[in-house]
Amino acid sequence: MQTLRDTLTRNNNQFLHDVANNYLIDMTNREVNNLINMGIIRRDGTGLLHNELIPHNIIASYLEQDTFKRNYPNGYSLNKMDDVIYSIIGSHVANQAISIQEVERCFTGDPAYYKWQTVPAVYKLNDDNFEPVVIEGGLKKYKELHPEINIEEYGEYDVITGRDVDKTKRLSSVLSTGSDMVLDWGENDERNNTEYTVLNLSDNMVSSPFYNDLLDTFKLSLARDEYESQHPELSVQEVYDTVTSETVDNIISQFDESTRKRINDMAKLSARPYADGEINQSDAAVYMRPAMWRRLMMAQGRWNDKIERAYRIVEANDAWMSNYQLYQLAKPLILNV
Repeated sequence: MQTLRDTLTRNNNQFLHDVANNYLIDMTNREVNNLINMGIIRRDGTGLLHNELIPHNIIASYLEQDTFKRNYPNGYSLNKMDDVIYSIIGSHVANQAISIQEVERCFTGDPAYYKWQTVPAVYKLNDDNFEPVVIEGGLKKYKELHPEINIEEYGEYDVITGRDVDKTKRLSSVLSTGSDMVLDWGENDERNNTEYTVLNLSDNMVSSPFYNDLLDTFKLSLARDEYESQHPELSVQEVYDTVTSETVDNIISQFDESTRKRINDMAKLSARPYADGEINQSDAAVYMRPAMWRRLMMAQGRWNDKIERAYRIVEANDAWMSNYQLYQLAKPLILNV
């Protein structure tokens, strides 16, 4: 781990710089295409950008910056305007990313502390030419698919596929107002008893009946993004009309092998939460006996005589659900659960 940390930080700052820079350039290029499709800017036949609807005061403020004056000492030119427009859009993209991160930190904490979702990747020891394989089941599954290999020559590590998988859990704790509960009912009151019994149940893991549909949807989206990056001269509508659910497989087959593999792998990773055995039907489900519910409601001041009568019916008669009159009398308890 120390070697990996040194590689990614102290000994290779340029690598981190290039990763961040390439990501921002890619996002900026996407934003440029979006603005062209919206008519806010346009690109001429030579590929240069021209302003249509960006406010002139923003353009003017950038033209006055020392960087542009130094790079274009002869004053205005089409290349200078292209550079200014791209810089404006790039600044917007970078500032938006920073703003989203900083605002979320104010309310939900630093994403660095979120629970991460990972998937195993298999690599070959001391072989830089071997491309790591992302595979469910890790090295054990890879050995099943390739029985001819010597497993001692291979290893595995986790690839991070999601850094905010528990974000929904965190939001509930941030947004909940909470409740003050009565914990001391006076001397010798039975409600002071804080003991209770816990029963743990196994999770019921299932798959989504829409897994294949979602897989196809993710693949289609990735193929459209790749096709759009390879054909910047096309509008978004033209890309969507070209890459459809009927043509997507044919379009993907035209990409190079590494691109095809990336699209298929990313589509499977995106659809993985819906695969067989990945959906937890009972995740975070809590069941409690009416007696426990009674204690909690009393502690919150939400119990009354009407609910108490309903509670006694439920506790004293196992057949109350099949008896219409008893069921009606038990409704106050049911509707408050």
